[in-house]
Parts: sequence; C-alpha cells; structure tokens
Amino acid sequence: MKPYFDGGYGYAVPNSKSDLPMPSSCYSEIQQGIFWYGPC
Repeated sequence: MKPYFDGGYGYAVPNSKSDLPMPSSCYSEIQQGIFWYGPC
C-alpha cells in the first residue's frame, strides 16, 4: 500500500484518525479504525 492516496475511492486503516492523509471530511468511518474515502 502507498502512504498517500491518488484521489480515487478506497479504504484507509491508519494508526489513528489524526494520521489520515486527506481532510477528515473525505472519510466515513465504517468500523472502528477503518475508513472509506472518496474525492472531496
């Protein structure tokens, strides 16, 4: 996995929510610690 995303859709499993590489408004937490992201 790459540490940063290309602006598409996908999942992120960071060490903590503050480690998300894009603005938090781009993510939905689908389960504790697992985030779905899409273009903002």
